[in-house]
Amino acid sequence: MRRFSIRDILNRLKWAGGGLEGVEVEYISRGEPGGRGVIRGEDILGISCSMIELREKAIPYHRVTRIRKGDELLFQRD
Repeated sequence: MRRFSIRDILNRLKWAGGGLEGVEVEYISRGEPGGRGVIRGEDILGISCSMIELREKAIPYHRVTRIRKGDELLFQRD
């Protein structure tokens, strides 16, 4: 079974899955209370080779812990 990368998952959602609306990306954040942050799919401006690009910052893929769309869990770090 092929395991898709975070970039693959986000690109599939963006281009073939109806867009990033409703997607939530949870990540490790040193600046957020509890050490976790959440990105809404609507706030994602770019999906580069190594990070998710937002208006005021970028989140490296190695910090992503979970991706959900609605009730569906698409990715969870082991």
